[in-house]
Amino acid sequence: MSSGLPFEDGDIDVSDNEVLYDKDGNVIAEEDIGEGLKEIMERHMSRLRRRLDMYAALASLGDNDESGEEADGEEEAWGEIE
Repeated sequence: MSSGLPFEDGDIDVSDNEVLYDKDGNVIAEEDIGEGLKEIMERHMSRLRRRLDMYAALASLGDNDESGEEADGEEEAWGEIE
């Protein structure tokens, strides 16, 4: 069953009804593929979530630094007016 698309070197053409085996010779069921993909996505999403949390924390630190600088600038401006 060919899709008509060229394959790159090393690509494997797997038909819809072909039995797949893991490296130990066990049959890979459709459910196994779904569970494996779910585990991979959960791991990647967890890493992404941690990275986004880190960026949010860093941005929060930057916001605090800027607001402190703005407060200092405002105090200086008020001091000049008085």
